Amino acid sequence: MKINYKNIIVPDKPGWKICNVDLVSAEMLTLALICECPSMLDMLSNGEDLHNKVACIAFNTTPDKVTKQQRNASKVVNYLTNYGGNSWILQQSIIKSVGLDLPEEECQRIMDARFEVWPEIPAWWESTFKKLEEGIFLTNLTGRCKPFFARRWEERRGQLVRNAKLEKNARAWVNQSTVADITKLAQIRLCQKEVETKGELFNFLLEVHDSLTVQYKPGHEKEIHAIMQECFDIELDAGWTKYTIPISMEVGPNYGEVKEYKI
Repeated sequence: MKINYKNIIVPDKPGWKICNVDLVSAEMLTLALICECPSMLDMLSNGEDLHNKVACIAFNTTPDKVTKQQRNASKVVNYLTNYGGNSWILQQSIIKSVGLDLPEEECQRIMDARFEVWPEIPAWWESTFKKLEEGIFLTNLTGRCKPFFARRWEERRGQLVRNAKLEKNARAWVNQSTVADITKLAQIRLCQKEVETKGELFNFLLEVHDSLTVQYKPGHEKEIHAIMQECFDIELDAGWTKYTIPISMEVGPNYGEVKEYKI
């Protein structure tokens, strides 16, 4: 029997509800900012489907004819290739998550299709490695720095090659740590708001990836949304543009049954 363990997270105050707020397309948006990719940023800002666009090129079809499997396969591509990954890894990931067994050659073609759409991504990879050759520090979009002490080059079969693990970890850190910093800062602000309201309106419960969850007094959804909006109002300065990642809000009787809330 399948059990939804999210349902066990319930308010501990009678009559209260659960509210979950998360960042919308956070990793893709921060990637677009980091890579200086205005076309991707515009698509996301306009609510366009990135996965559908890649699927059209990868499977040589039109937006209205993209199947669910094709879109899901392209979704795997979009996330897996953010930080590296070869065609074999992509093939196995698509089989596991989508149930679609594609030849490795086709997986490579899908990867190439993504970089055809957004060549800024591999260009950013290259610039990241150059930074690591010149020094040990990388900086994310919130201004936090991290040192990377691993060797830049490794010897394989008598030749010096790039340290693939270092490159992957470095690229992932720049993007993912930005999202984590936004969420942590929003959490600090939210807890301050709880103190200001004496816990009579809402109580902070937990953080999961790029989302924050509270229990709240029913009938105050608009107020809660305004508070959450203020807490997540964190502008990122990418140098070439500034951007604030939007949020979405869900409410329900427990964490497993929350549904989208629209003002």
